[in-house]
Amino acid sequence: MSSLSIGTVMPVQAAGPTRRTLLAASAIPLAGAAGWGVYALSGQRQPNEAARAFYRSGVEAQRQGLAEQNEQAVAHFRKAVDADPAYADAWGALALSYRHLLQTRPTGDEAALAQSARAAARRALELDPDNADAQTALILIPPIFGNSAMIERDCRAALQRRPGAWLLHGNIGNVAMETARSRAAVAHFEPALAIDQFLPIAWTKRADALWSAGRIEEADRSLADGLERWPRYPRLWFARCHFLTFAGRPDEAGLMIANQKAHPFGAPPGAIEKALLAAKALSSGRAADAGAALDRLKSDAVDQFVWLCCASGQVETVLARLNDYYTIPVNTAQPQLARRYTAFLFAPPAAPLWPLAGFSALTDRIGLGRYWTVTGNVPDHLST
Repeated sequence: MSSLSIGTVMPVQAAGPTRRTLLAASAIPLAGAAGWGVYALSGQRQPNEAARAFYRSGVEAQRQGLAEQNEQAVAHFRKAVDADPAYADAWGALALSYRHLLQTRPTGDEAALAQSARAAARRALELDPDNADAQTALILIPPIFGNSAMIERDCRAALQRRPGAWLLHGNIGNVAMETARSRAAVAHFEPALAIDQFLPIAWTKRADALWSAGRIEEADRSLADGLERWPRYPRLWFARCHFLTFAGRPDEAGLMIANQKAHPFGAPPGAIEKALLAAKALSSGRAADAGAALDRLKSDAVDQFVWLCCASGQVETVLARLNDYYTIPVNTAQPQLARRYTAFLFAPPAAPLWPLAGFSALTDRIGLGRYWTVTGNVPDHLST
């Protein structure tokens, strides 16, 4: 990670007026992304009105939590720094938006996005060493996969200085989910929502954590309540659909998918079709339906593939697919930026995997065993 990471910047002082204060009059649509913008204007200087207008528009777009809106946010923040090149908060927000794109945009330009995020963060910190968005962007440029302990450490250090930063709570929760500690994840998604209840991604993450922690009724209510607020938010919609499919209610999932009006805005191509295939396979119980669904899911829906294999008694097939998924191609430009996910391995549908020696070997190979040993954090599936 860059030498400008949170551990090396100047000590952080109390935050200034929050973005919520800045934008209260605008009635911002409410959302978040895999990484979420949260912080305050520093109060060090007042930018010109044109720059502030672009900044406000960028924050609004960033909070939508979708890749397209992150691209729009980048455009707004670029305009803000063009209008006022000394606007530290706009540079920091630009860094954070580049980081969001690094996680949400299709692969292939990771190195360029990471470079842009670091450059914008460096400029923000030159202007204001206390800039929280820039500091947080630098923490979160590396993926959690392979960097869990470092990201958790740096987020916790930053949270000591900014206890009201829901973004930091959320990403500590993300680390917990990716390292098989869903109970600990709930304990961080809850305060994130207490700080700002209008964050659909946080509702989604909390529901996922509740489900993995065995708190089924609460997960169900959280997903249903979230969809009442944001009926077409993609991550929330698919979380509800997958929950129904793999928590024993595939018929309900099928009805949800059949309701065209409820389909999420901006769903990835083919995602609804794949969700329907999985629901139909579990609803019918027919081997042919499961086989057709698995053929469609195998290449690019590894979580649903794993869960459906487990549900249909094909656990050994899962281990072969997972070993392939966690092998980073040698032609990847910057392997340290490759993003792989592990939280789905510890969701209830994957439980048949946990006792297998091959699964233990896999978690050791991808670094989870070392994380648990070094940190002393015991994964939920191994705790009593």
